[in-house]
Formats: sequence, C-alpha cells, structure tokens
Amino acid sequence: MNYIVFSKDEAFRDGAEKIKSEALLHNKTCELIEIGDVAENTLPQDIGSLVYFLTNNALVGEKVNFFKKRGVRVVNEKALLGDVSKFFLQDTLRENRIHVPKSILTSGDGARPEELQYPMFIKSQYQASTVIKVENESELEKHMKNINNTGTYYFEQAVTEENFLLQKYYYIHGTGLSIDYKDAAPQWLCLILENMSRALNLEVFSADIFINWATKDYYCIDINPASSFFMSDGARSEFIKSILV
Repeated sequence: MNYIVFSKDEAFRDGAEKIKSEALLHNKTCELIEIGDVAENTLPQDIGSLVYFLTNNALVGEKVNFFKKRGVRVVNEKALLGDVSKFFLQDTLRENRIHVPKSILTSGDGARPEELQYPMFIKSQYQASTVIKVENESELEKHMKNINNTGTYYFEQAVTEENFLLQKYYYIHGTGLSIDYKDAAPQWLCLILENMSRALNLEVFSADIFINWATKDYYCIDINPASSFFMSDGARSEFIKSILV
C-alpha cells in the first residue's frame, strides 16, 4: 500500500488524484489521506508500505513519526523531520557550494536588504506562496508595509544575467528529468541534482533552475520536497515506477 498525504489548505489534491489514478495502471494502490486525519491510534501496522507527503503543512514532522511507528517507509524522511523552509534549503545549498542567488532572511525589526541589488524578490518561507518582485526602494517600502510577519519572508536577488533560461527539473531516486520529459538531464546537470539530493537529504524533489547552456552555469532558485509532478506526465510516471511499492 502507498499513502499520499495532502492538506485541504493547499492546492495539491488534484496532483494526488493523478498519482493515484496512474498508479493503478501499474498495479500499485494508493490511499489519499488528509493530513489532519492522520492520527497515531488510527494507523494500522503496515510494514512494507510507503508514504509520500504531498504537503508542506506544519504538521508534517509530527505525522512522519506516526507512520514510522507503524513500519511505513517515509519518502524524504530525514529532511521532513528537519527544517524544510525555503530559505533554509537555499542556504544549505549555498553552504554545499551549489549555486543559488544571494539571499537574506528578513528580521523581526523589518531591516532592509541593503546588501542586495535591485531587482529582487520578497519570498515567503512556505512553498507555493507569496513571491513579489520589487524593482526599487519605493516598491520595497510599499510591499513591506503589507507584510505582517517579516520573519516568515526572505529577500532574494533576481537573476538578471543574459542567456539564463528558467527550467524545472525533477530528481527521483537518482534520475534527473526535465519537465517535458523529452530528455534526461545532461550528465553535468545530473551531478548537480545529485549534489542537491545529498546536501538536503532528499530522494525526491523538484528544482527551478536558471541555466546558461553555453557556459553550464546555473542558479537554483527553488527546491520543492513535495512535488505533485502535476505538469509532467513523465516525472509522475518515473515516481510511480521507481518510488511507489
């Protein structure tokens, strides 16, 4: 049995349904569970089963332990038991010499990102949430007035260099795939994705990467450890074949 855990507060239910439907074509069964319904005393002992958290809900760490106690293997377990906020993931990549744009965590006193140049982004720490591009100081001031809890946001310098194209890649248990699945990631990019996997303790994730194909330079601007593969039939199929039991 495979469990796909989602949150009613996020727009990933359709992605979970697509995984469930396609899994049946591979003779694999999935049960969808809303994260609020996961309770330690209602989960069966289920050694040999697997759970994938298709949610970035704050309860994920607690629920991971519930499944572990029942013998269920948790995809991305080590990472999910730690910090998976966006700034932390980006900062961890930076510490491991993986190219990311310069970024600064906001502080409770509303300090401004003087070290960054415009344009820049104000980004929420949470996946699939607020991203605001600001071109100058006046725009920054305007948007900061509407942000109540500055500690949940960070500033990131925009990638403005010429000949960089933004592309999404998926990493699934050692395999790097483009969003359109026309080609596997080239070897040099696969090595970068593998380095990301090791640095973040993630066996499955998506990555948004600005790439200069001529120079092989790149900037990773986002990692999502709870990808639904909604826009990529090929990545979803690879996930079902390689990860689900």
